[in-house]
Amino acid sequence: MDKYKKICLLMTILIISVFAFMPETTRVIAAPYSEDAPTNHLFVDVTYDPKAKTYTLGGFTEAQLKEMGFPELPGEVWMALGSLEQLSLKIDGSALAVNAGDAKLATINWDKNSRAWIYGLIDNFSQMPPMDQKRAEEWLEKADLQLVIRKSSELSKPLVLDMATLVNVDISKDGAVKVEGFNTGSIIPAEAAAILTTGEIKDLTICWNKGVLSNKVNGNVIPQIVLYKEGVAVVDKAFGLNLGDLSQLFQSQVGASVIYGEGLHMDSKCGD
Repeated sequence: MDKYKKICLLMTILIISVFAFMPETTRVIAAPYSEDAPTNHLFVDVTYDPKAKTYTLGGFTEAQLKEMGFPELPGEVWMALGSLEQLSLKIDGSALAVNAGDAKLATINWDKNSRAWIYGLIDNFSQMPPMDQKRAEEWLEKADLQLVIRKSSELSKPLVLDMATLVNVDISKDGAVKVEGFNTGSIIPAEAAAILTTGEIKDLTICWNKGVLSNKVNGNVIPQIVLYKEGVAVVDKAFGLNLGDLSQLFQSQVGASVIYGEGLHMDSKCGD
């Protein structure tokens, strides 16, 4: 079993097996967001070295990315990247801006009509299924996103992940995983599927906020779990998981609504 399957199994056991049969308890409500404030913050830094034909993303090396399933870049992509020093895209809630180096390349008003036009453009020119515009709006209406792609041999800056909107994950009974409706091509470990089946788990809401896990199982709220970076590091060493620097994990907020088998996603944000 490779280390990512071990991580998946460890987290599944931690979240499900200990608490799956507990009765419903008092729900913990997260602090409310300001109505006008962005709720999904994401910063992704990508570096690439055209000579060595290597790239890094979010503080992960190419070797680490390949272990997570990221592909090698084809030759035509390297030819295009070789002509660029830096390209950045930023969405700040009012505008989408694209810069080439330090120069502005294009801006688009980030209102509902503009987003609808972009969704249609993606549908027309991509090979993906039609976009769920209502779902896309939950992610992007109050987004603060920045993507930087730059020519450099140095390791990219750490990923910044502070997402209030839950990621919708669907797991079929044979273990196939879809994220936001897209087939990932991955299958959960048989051990994790057995836990879900044995515990009669139909849906999970998993909210991670800088070390605090707030979860629901089959609609029942279970007690919060607080994890500490130092203790996780001890477990990491004991089980040989080789998780590396845990700082990014303990500075992030992210959550998922998970359906096992058939069902509907009921939660959209942690604390709702």
